[in-house]
Amino acid sequence: KKWFRDQEVEYLQQVARLTAAAGAVEAGQFHADDLNPVAARPDELGQLKGHFNMMLDGLVEREKIKDTFGRYVSMEIAEKIMKSGKVNLAGEEIQATVLFSDIRDFTPLSEKIPPVELIRFLNEYFTHITEPITANRGVINKFMGDAVMALFSPVFGVEDHQAAGIRAALGMRKALEEFNAKG
Repeated sequence: KKWFRDQEVEYLQQVARLTAAAGAVEAGQFHADDLNPVAARPDELGQLKGHFNMMLDGLVEREKIKDTFGRYVSMEIAEKIMKSGKVNLAGEEIQATVLFSDIRDFTPLSEKIPPVELIRFLNEYFTHITEPITANRGVINKFMGDAVMALFSPVFGVEDHQAAGIRAALGMRKALEEFNAKG
């Protein structure tokens, strides 16, 4: 009788650990050391744990791929590629509004400022002017020196992409005024 009770307690503890691990994964915690629910068992619980571990491995791999893509393209584009499962190397034709912005007379300015100070200046500048882009659901495609290129498109969930681009540009002008007011 005691042996059966001990087995039942162990089984329930393992179910609780599997449930806790599933909750952690649901919360986006793919790398916690205690996620592997428990050692293999020769029953249905063992099969469930095996499938859970395979699912977890797949999610970790997916996050690595998404992170790698995110270093070279925006997260929105990386997510679109991941969802579709295909990459069109020839490119894709989409409806979009493209916004380019750079700093007037940046070259003479950059020649007068030490490199470390110039980087700090650009980081603060980009912090100000990128907020209106993201607030209007734009995707920052790239930074080029003192310039930023942003896309607004239904592909990224922005149906009225022209108006969103204009709102972002107007917001950027206001952000630039605030940036300039700081000196």
